[in-house]
Formats: sequence, C-alpha cells, structure tokens
Amino acid sequence: MANANSWTVPISPTNAGSTPDTTIPDYFGTMTNGPIGTTRLSKIPGADPLVYQQFQDAQGLRDTIGKSMGTYFDALSKSQGSIDNSNQQDLASLNSLFDPNGYQAGLSNIRNQRTAALKNLDQILFGDMRRSLSMGRIGSGGAGLSSYLAQMAGSQAATTRANEAYDSANQQRLDLTSLINAQQGAIGKRSSLQDSAITRLLAPIGAQTQAYGANSNALTQAVQQALMNSLIGTGTRAPQ
Repeated sequence: MANANSWTVPISPTNAGSTPDTTIPDYFGTMTNGPIGTTRLSKIPGADPLVYQQFQDAQGLRDTIGKSMGTYFDALSKSQGSIDNSNQQDLASLNSLFDPNGYQAGLSNIRNQRTAALKNLDQILFGDMRRSLSMGRIGSGGAGLSSYLAQMAGSQAATTRANEAYDSANQQRLDLTSLINAQQGAIGKRSSLQDSAITRLLAPIGAQTQAYGANSNALTQAVQQALMNSLIGTGTRAPQ
C-alpha cells in the first residue's frame, strides 16, 4: 500500500506495481518507473500535508504579488505626470531664490514702488503748501509770515527726504537678510528634489525585487521543511 502521507511509495516486490499516492506531489522526482528507483519516506508522516501547504502558500503569495505589482505599476505610471509638474514648479521656486532676476529683483521693485509712492505723496503735500503760501502773500501784502512758513516747509521737506532714505536703506537691509536666510535654507534642496525624482523611476524594480524575494524565501522555507522531514534512498527495483 502507498503511504498516504508520503510523496512516493517504498520500492518492494509487493508494491512495485501499485499506483503511487498523488495526494501530495512528488517534488523531489523520487517516483521512477525504471529499474533504479528512489524511495522517500517521511520522518513524521503527519507533517507532510502541512509542508505541502507551505508550497501552496508560496504559490498563492506569488499570484498575489503579480496582481499587486500590476496595480502598483499602473498607479505609479498615472501619477508620474503630476509628480513631474510639481517638481518643475518646486524647482522654479527654488531657482528664483538664487537668480538675481527672481525674488531679489521682485523685492527691489517693491522698494522702488514704495519710494516712488512716498515721493509722490511729498510732492502733493508740498505743492499744496506752496499754493497756500502764495495765496497768503497775495492777501497779506507782506512777506514776513510767508517767509517763515516757507522756511519751516523747507526744513520739513529735508527731514522727510532723510527719513525716506533711511527707510529705503533699512528695508533693503531687511530684504537682503530675508533673502540670504531663504537661500541658506534652500541649499541642497534642488539636488535632493531631482535625486528623489530619479529615484522614483527605480521604485518599481525595487518593489518587485523585494516582493519576489519574499516569495523566494517562503519557497525556500517550504523546501527546507520538506527535506528535514524526508528519508531518501536509492535502490534497484525488484522484478515483478
């Protein structure tokens, strides 16, 4: 009789012509029909079905890996365009920190606009004052008060111009400090961003290698368990 828990049957005159038990496949090629045959017996027959289940689990894992890899590759491919656009925008922003025509030029333009606005306001105020002084001279017939007010206006104008210059210089210093801090914080980020984009292209092969490595480990463990539970010998098949 064939051993119900073995991958082959012992070779003997009584069972040489019997039908081998195929409940558990013969992974080791021990079932032969020639005059020289190999016999495999289980050390613990009851463990054979459990070992065989490990082979089935390894096959199931491989099928799952195949499906999961397909889904992963599809999602990676569909998101590549969006990732590329985001990287380009990020790189453009980082480049503007170091390009004199970027944020530095923008800050300079803002200061120039601020200075122009203050000068325009001064011109309006002093223009109104000059008109008032002119009208005052026409009605008074004397130049004493008008001359005094003109001196005060000139003094205030000088003070205002000095404040404008100080304000512009101070703002330029603040802008430069902010720009330098931003540049120092961004050092290396452009290279890192490009490196990560290139590394992403290698992600599929890395994921596939890792997944199939896990499957290979599962299969290796199943084989080791089968060998540990096996007694294998070779001999001449007895004539019928």
